[in-house]
Amino acid sequence: MRLFIIKLGGSAISDKSRPLSYREDWVRSLGNLLNARLRTGDRFILIHGGGSFAHPLALAYGLSKYRDYDQLVGISFTSAVLNYLSMKVTLTLASVAYLFIP
Repeated sequence: MRLFIIKLGGSAISDKSRPLSYREDWVRSLGNLLNARLRTGDRFILIHGGGSFAHPLALAYGLSKYRDYDQLVGISFTSAVLNYLSMKVTLTLASVAYLFIP
């Protein structure tokens, strides 16, 4: 068994020119590739970037700058949309895996 850590770049799983856009087709294709590797015994830890989910909010609320009270709202919104993105990725990959369960 081999263990891989794979980062799904935010730009790969979303379209950064459109806020909150999700490239389900790309994630589904990745899921198909990973399923083939799972059958060989390989295992994966997946992480992902924020792409069009986190970056527009982080910019709007100045999260890369100093800290102030108003940023708490931005941090909350950014955290919420990243959880939403994680859920979308998880559901897409789970649906692909379900199709291949023997």
